[in-house]
Amino acid sequence: MKTSLLCASATVLLLLQSVNAHAYIDPGTGSYMLQLIMAGVVGLVVTVKMYYHRIRATISRLFGGASKDTTPSDDD
Repeated sequence: MKTSLLCASATVLLLLQSVNAHAYIDPGTGSYMLQLIMAGVVGLVVTVKMYYHRIRATISRLFGGASKDTTPSDDD
């Protein structure tokens, strides 16, 4: 019991210490982050493009607009 309390106390004290981290983010890391952001934006655009008609129909249905049927009718 004493040993586990001592270990827990030591762990808490070590975690509460503030130490300056002289970290460095190199240009490669910044470039990688930029690639991740760009890939996310492009992925979102492609997803919206793929589901555009479904999204448009859902929004039209939600706001009470009549959905247009793109198939030609035989009323000519």
